[in-house]
Parts: sequence; structure tokens; C-alpha cells
Amino acid sequence: MKPFLAILSFLVILLGSAWADVIPIIDDRPLALRPDPIPSLASDRKIPPSTLDGWLNFRVNSDQTGQVQNEQQIVVNPQNPQNVVAVWRDFRLGYRRVGVGYSLDGGWTWQDDLFPQVGHPWQSDPAMTYHSSGAIYACVLSLEPDMSQSGIFVSLSNDGGVSWEPFIAAVDTQPDTFEDKEMMACDRSGSTYDGYLYIAWTRFTNFQSTSRITMVRSTTGGQSWDAPVPVSDDTGVQWPVAAVGPDGQVYIAWVDYDPESIKLDVSYDGGQTWGSDHLVQSTAFASGYINPLLLIFAFPAMDADITTGPYRGNLYIAYSDMVGDETDLFFTRSENGGRDWSTPLRVNDDAPGNGCDQFHPWLVCDENGVLHLIFYDRRNDPHQNLYMDVYYTYSNDAGLTWSPNERITTVSSNPDLDSLDSGLIGEYNGLAARGGIIHPIWTDTRNFNQDNYTAVWDTITGLPQENPFPSSPSARVHLHASPNPFNETIRISLTLRAPANVKMAVYDLTGRRLAMMAEGQYEAGTIARTWTARSGSGIYMLVADTSLGRACQKIVYLK
Repeated sequence: MKPFLAILSFLVILLGSAWADVIPIIDDRPLALRPDPIPSLASDRKIPPSTLDGWLNFRVNSDQTGQVQNEQQIVVNPQNPQNVVAVWRDFRLGYRRVGVGYSLDGGWTWQDDLFPQVGHPWQSDPAMTYHSSGAIYACVLSLEPDMSQSGIFVSLSNDGGVSWEPFIAAVDTQPDTFEDKEMMACDRSGSTYDGYLYIAWTRFTNFQSTSRITMVRSTTGGQSWDAPVPVSDDTGVQWPVAAVGPDGQVYIAWVDYDPESIKLDVSYDGGQTWGSDHLVQSTAFASGYINPLLLIFAFPAMDADITTGPYRGNLYIAYSDMVGDETDLFFTRSENGGRDWSTPLRVNDDAPGNGCDQFHPWLVCDENGVLHLIFYDRRNDPHQNLYMDVYYTYSNDAGLTWSPNERITTVSSNPDLDSLDSGLIGEYNGLAARGGIIHPIWTDTRNFNQDNYTAVWDTITGLPQENPFPSSPSARVHLHASPNPFNETIRISLTLRAPANVKMAVYDLTGRRLAMMAEGQYEAGTIARTWTARSGSGIYMLVADTSLGRACQKIVYLK
């Protein structure tokens, strides 16, 4: 079957880019050992028109190399909801490393860098979790370039991602093994196991021919790690995701290749022992390629309700599955600890059977029991099924009903750019939520290469969140615009407490600069400007980048 699928994939390229079906595959080797799919030949298509829902997008990585950033995870510091921390796979040096960034203003501005090299030269597959104390944990796969050795390493930050402790090996260089696609969870339940850390991943053995879901735990906040234990009963499995229930139960769900399905197991003693595998849902595919041969999985984006609300103890999974010639997003729920699951509910609300794919979901249950879900969506490109956006939906009733899908991205992404080499965009995105504010992070190609982008949305008021850290009179940089909202002309003032180099400009929601308001070296004092809007009503961004710091303000034009 594998040679046939390889020939079929090649014929798809020769016959054109209209192919929208998922090509199922049963290749359960680690992703790092699979050959890249042949890139599509059509990379000159135009971004299709589509409507926007008023989201503001911000680039997270700061490098200007044009290299690839993807496979993101993100968390919010529970002790400071304006502190957001993210990790991602980063190629800015020309090979696999892991980048890390933090924001202290709710995701408006970011500082980023690469994690230091640890264990082996390459890094990949980053994951994150956090504890209710504010401790934030990052996990990386470290590997040799020839894949001969690999290990999983963990670091801790106690200051919101500003600095990190030295990485500690959770597992490293086991004979005849390759570790792949790890995910983390931390017990925040207040149970006997509160603070325990769990990492689940796929362990490949016998020269990468056999795969089994494996787990390792730390009872010391990541300072030491127990011996790994097998979780899945079967082999031929991949893509584990972990979650912790309200009484310290540890759940791990994964993709099974034969039969194609999502399975789950649970531990009731802090990850020491595991039971029998439970079937969550049968699926039409386990993994496969979609236009332009992007590799996607039916992986389970999973979380548990650990609140004291009416849905405490519920377990939730969102996943992508093939229906006809398209992939849709489905949701399922267990109310009895993973033994039984609800009938899958289609979550994407575009027209069924339109040939548009939805994939790469991420799901979180917030501190109020509200479910939040993001995913890639191609509904705005029905003719090509190529350009993709990130959409968001939430549920207040344990997933019985979902809000109308909202488009997050202000620019559609083309995964078929020549500069991307293979069309790969990574295998997952990330999402965090706290206080009614969501923080998605995704791979975005608006700059003609892969970057990390995020956005902020207030799910309580339904309006984009104002900058939670407006400039104070004592700030070194103070930015003010009035009236706001404005009708045609707005007055802008930028106050500098010391001499500074300044670039101040107005941008639209696509990131296009509309006007440069000030540029150059300025003395301490106030720079006053006016700006007259020439385009239609909408939301614009006023950004002042100075050597003293950055200041941003959203301005609203009401014509």
C-alpha cells in the first residue's frame, strides 16, 4: 500500500492542485524520519477575498532571517494573566532549534530568543505546561542530526519566561529507540499528586519499526524524573496528548493506526500504573496528506474540567476526521472518566460537503469551565482548498453547543510558497485561555515565510481587548491618540522622557503600513502629529518603536 500511495501522491502533483481529498497513510515512523512530501507546483495563487471579524494579529518571533517557525505551544501565567509565554520550533540558524518568547502586556509585544543547545545539536517538538503557583515548564526533543540518538529535556521558569533554569533530562539516549512528539501536563487539581509533571510521547524501537505510547513523570517539579513506563497496549500508535482530571487522574489519548481510531488510557495513582486502552472514536483516517501534501493527523486535542462548576470531571477531545473529500473538526465528551464518549459533533459551521478542509485543532478548558477551540480552516478558498485561516469557537455548556465560528487571522496563509521548500507547516498550533481572554498561536505565511502569530480577543465582551498596559505618566514612552474613536482626523502625541530613536506609524489589520508619523532621532519631549484616514471605517494600530521601548494603541475610525 505504501508504494501505491507514493505513486498516487506523485500523480496528484502531475494532474494539478485541485485534489482536495485526504490521502490516508499508515506510515507510523517518527516524523523526523519520514521523507518530506513533494512540494506542489502551484505557488502563485492569489489570496482569496474573505470577511474579517475584527481580530488583531501580532507577530511573536522577531528574527528577520526568513526561516521557518512552527509547532507552537502557549500558556498564560495564572499569577499574572498579562504574562503570556510561548515556545516553537525555530530554524533561524538553518537547522532545528526551539524558540521561546514572553509577553508582559497580554500578547501585544514580545521578547524572544532561542533556548540553549542541550543534550544533542538539534531540537524539535516543543511543549509547555504550567502550575497554579506560576511555575512554567518547557519541554524539547533533543536529537542528533542523523536521528541516531534522542532525548527529552525540561526547563523551568519562575519569572514568567524571562529566564529559565538549566534543562534536565527526563529521558535520554535509550538503546535502539527514537523519541517523538512529546506533550506535557501538570497536575493543578489540588489532589495528592498536585504539582506532578507528566510527559507522554511515542517511543519507536526495533529500528523504528515499532511504536508505543510511553510516559515519564516527575514528582519533584521537574528536578528529577522516574523511569519511563509504557501506556498503550498496542503498537502502531502515535501522537499522545495528556491531561489531568480534578482528582489527579492522568489521561493520555493518542492515534491508533490499526484500526484507525483514537484511544485513551487513564492512571489513578499519579502515573505509576495504567489500565486497558479505551476506544474514544473510530476515525476514517489516522494521518494523511491534504493539498499541497500537508501532513495532518486525527490527533486528539484534549483537556479536562477541573473546576468546581457543573461540568467538573468531564473530559473533552477535538479532532480532525475525513468526511467524503474533506476533513472536518469533531468534538466528543466523556462524563465518566473516559469509559464512554458522546456521538461526535461537527464543530466547524461552514457548509457540509463544500470540499474545504479543517485541521490542526487545539482545545482548552478554562478556569470557569468554558471550552475554547481553534483550528485551521479553508472555507475562504472553496475553489482551491489551499489558503487557510485560523478560526475560533467556544462553548459554555460542555460542548453541547458552540458559538458561531470566528475568523482570527487578518490575512490568509498560503502553505504552498516556494520559500517553504516542502509545504510543511508543522503538526500543531497552540491555545491558552484565562479570564475570558484567549491567546492562540499559529504558523502564518503573510510575510512569505513561516512566522508565529498570535491575537487577543475578549470572549466576555465580544470586543478586541484594549492594551492592558497603557502608558502611564511615569513611563519612558507615552503614546496618546484622541478622539478615539475618531471621525476622519485623529490627534497623536508621543512623549519621550529621554532622547530616543523613533519610528511611529499607523498600520491596518493586515500589517500594511499606512502612514509613517515620525522617524529618526528625537530629543526628550512631545512629538505631535495628526492623521487623516483615507480608507473605510475600521480598526487601525498606532505603533511607536523607540530606543526607550515600544508603545501601541488601537484606534477606531468611525466614518
